[in-house]
Amino acid sequence: MPDAEIVGGAVDFSNKWSACAARRWLGLCLVVFGVFAVRAGAGELAMGPWLEIERENDQSSWRGLGPLFELAWSGEEAGERMAAVPRPLFTRFRTLVGGETEGWDALWPLAASRRRRDGHYTYVLNFIHTGKPDHFSVRRERWWWWPLFFVGRDNHGQAYAAVFPLGGRIADLGFSEDVRFVLFPLYIRARTGELVSRSWLWPIFNYANSPRIEKWRVFPLYGVHRREGSVQRFFLWPLLHMARAERQSLRAHGFFLFPFYGDLRQYDLSGEQRMRSRTVLWPFFKHEVGPLHRKLHAPWPFYQNEVYEAPEEVGEKWFLWPFYGRRTRPESEYRFWLWPLLHRRVATGPSREVHMHWAAPFWRQVRERDRESGREERLSQHLWPLFSRRRSPDSEEVGLLDLWPGPHPPVLERNYAPLWRLYRYRADAEGVSHNLLWGLWRYRADEETTSHGLFPLYRYRRSESEGGEISLLAGLLKLANPSDGGSRIRVLGIFPR
Repeated sequence: MPDAEIVGGAVDFSNKWSACAARRWLGLCLVVFGVFAVRAGAGELAMGPWLEIERENDQSSWRGLGPLFELAWSGEEAGERMAAVPRPLFTRFRTLVGGETEGWDALWPLAASRRRRDGHYTYVLNFIHTGKPDHFSVRRERWWWWPLFFVGRDNHGQAYAAVFPLGGRIADLGFSEDVRFVLFPLYIRARTGELVSRSWLWPIFNYANSPRIEKWRVFPLYGVHRREGSVQRFFLWPLLHMARAERQSLRAHGFFLFPFYGDLRQYDLSGEQRMRSRTVLWPFFKHEVGPLHRKLHAPWPFYQNEVYEAPEEVGEKWFLWPFYGRRTRPESEYRFWLWPLLHRRVATGPSREVHMHWAAPFWRQVRERDRESGREERLSQHLWPLFSRRRSPDSEEVGLLDLWPGPHPPVLERNYAPLWRLYRYRADAEGVSHNLLWGLWRYRADEETTSHGLFPLYRYRRSESEGGEISLLAGLLKLANPSDGGSRIRVLGIFPR
């Protein structure tokens, strides 16, 4: 009994009942203030960070205890829903952005769930559940508790199960479509397409084959990999590697004595050398020359010079790391100064051009423009950790503070951004709004109405059709000046005069 004390051999519950009484009085005060605040806001409730209700067109939102609790929804046509109870402990949402999606997050990224038309997934720490909806002809599901238990159905609807490391079968594990094992690493069988691989005492003994590929190894002593027209071998891996290829248009051979020296040569059918690549003290020194490309690292990563002139790959790379670097391609250009501090990237598409500048980790700017008209389509700016700004042709938003150094995915905006955003400005077709300290000071304006207030001192609202009004002390005293003339005063919201 943490709230009770032993006094003279008896149990004293006075502290417990005092705490209960205090909670009752606090709840009563919140209700009283809420009643007055509702009357002060034309259907809206404004209690600063404690509680805030907004209704605008088909959008409604409830917020309580600053950024911790939030309910937001829009009309049936859009179908947008979001609830945080409390943030970031648990959030639930439904959205149509990027396709209809609904799900929940619990202390993201520790646990999350998503459901779309093409399937769903849920994970809690290392437990994973995924599946396809019933309208698919074959139902594929999996319940995995990584890396110990694996249960599910594969793409053909067949059930599988495995207990690691005892044995079983697992579908779609990594790059393999089907994996079977017994007393791992004693025996493993993996299939990817037509390639079937078997290992005994993995990774020592292995044999894999398909209609076009055959490979086997006794690791690390010797291994060979054969496919149509080529063969690769290793001896005492990773010490010595050898390769040879003979195909319709070229022949090649090479070796690599790790990490000291490697040499690879390619020839055409006439015997003329087409490419030669040499490396010394890998990965530091490399020189490669071909008919349509040149590459020099001397030493990597400090000096890198690469030129590509092939039709499928045209570009140039010149790095004097970490002082300056440039990489150009027909559709993009990238430069850095004093890596990793200053960066600039320009990406060009068929209709748009994107300019990115960042000074890690403090400044990042992304500007997107229409190539034909030159009009700005989107602007994103972030001065970490102080402020962020996002602007489009029909809206603009500014936030202070912004502790996340990278871009804001929707999952971050739902779970964490409101916790550290002390001030928010938004302007769009509906009007302009300012919000400081989760509603402590608010300002909103549109074509019809202007309102602002500092809770609990005052709230002012003026409408072209209804006139102006001001409420003091969260609605305890209210003065109204309707547009039809006259004035009214309310005290405690119930004594008109």
